Amino acid sequence: MSFHTADPICFGCEQKLLNADPRLGDWFRHDVKPNFPDAHISCSFRDQIDQNQAVLDKKSQLLWPKSAHNNMQGTLPYARALDLFEQNAAFPNGKWDPKFFTSLNSYNIKNGISLRWGGIFKSIGDFDHFEMIN
Repeated sequence: MSFHTADPICFGCEQKLLNADPRLGDWFRHDVKPNFPDAHISCSFRDQIDQNQAVLDKKSQLLWPKSAHNNMQGTLPYARALDLFEQNAAFPNGKWDPKFFTSLNSYNIKNGISLRWGGIFKSIGDFDHFEMIN
């Protein structure tokens, strides 16, 4: 059974948001889910083992603790980035459809939401990545 549901409040996403900056939670709950109901969070905080594995898997180029997924507030996980996915989407060649994430980034720009989108990263096309700028 998937932890991610089509409900307006998704249990799986809420669990991921427990380890993220609350401003990302506000953005996800108030902007993303109402306008992109199939959007879900695949990753918020990554510990040292998960972050370094992401580098080995070529999903990140930043070793622990350099990624926005690795922030801490004191001793508590406090991710400043979210990786999203589109539930029920068809994945050509096993990859996310960049159009979904491009639309989400366009929504952010149009609405003055200041997040850095991984789709503009020159080194890796990290389309599913959204991170705080400040």
